[in-house]
Amino acid sequence: MKQVCPVDWDTVRKKFQIESFGVDSETLSKMARLGFWGKALTTDPLSLSSAMAVWGAPFRTDVFLSASSEADAEALLSALEKGREYFFSFNSKYPWRKVIERKLSGGYVGRKLRCKVSKKKFNPQVIYEVIKLDEEHKDIVKSYPDDDMARKHILINSLDMGLPCFGVVVEGKLVSICCTSPFRRNKIEWVYTLETFRDKGYGKSVVSAAVIDILEKEEATYDVDDNNIASIKLCESLGFTPYDETLYFTGRPI
Repeated sequence: MKQVCPVDWDTVRKKFQIESFGVDSETLSKMARLGFWGKALTTDPLSLSSAMAVWGAPFRTDVFLSASSEADAEALLSALEKGREYFFSFNSKYPWRKVIERKLSGGYVGRKLRCKVSKKKFNPQVIYEVIKLDEEHKDIVKSYPDDDMARKHILINSLDMGLPCFGVVVEGKLVSICCTSPFRRNKIEWVYTLETFRDKGYGKSVVSAAVIDILEKEEATYDVDDNNIASIKLCESLGFTPYDETLYFTGRPI
């Protein structure tokens, strides 16, 4: 089997334009306090013709794999830590799909629709007053319910990195949030509305505000799981249309 060795994280993410976790090493080190980490491996340190990046987050561990041959793909996947569950995302034409299925015990867990909207097709629906969150709103962010500490940490971290985040405040409480991605600034990263405020247009309002901000520079994108009916309806109502899809696979090294 081919030899695998560590390689510079920034070099790999730039060479392969990794969208799913393209954060640079400096930002990655800042995020370490929240449980994030990353490493990159290769079978060819000179040309990086085959490489793998592994991104650890509090919720899951993501893997990006690009290989020039089946032998390279086999070697890189064999370097994954035993006992840990890994998450892969790729389109239906991904060449190393069968290698992943062979090397890891697991299966497909879903499909994500990748949607986009242009200025021409955008149908904004800002029903409630939306504020763009920044340093001045830290007290409001801290008032977010502590029973969802993971999401609260991600929101605070998003603000620390200067990402555009938008929210609706009701009686001094943040009830609906939308943040863009640290990896693709034109992407809606996540949207969340407190349960008692759902189905009332709060989500549409914060997403509309985020999209308006994005469309000043480029098309906006929004990824949605094919079983999330509410999110699909929100997308469609704002003018988003699917342009690609991604398959999800989770598994542990055999």
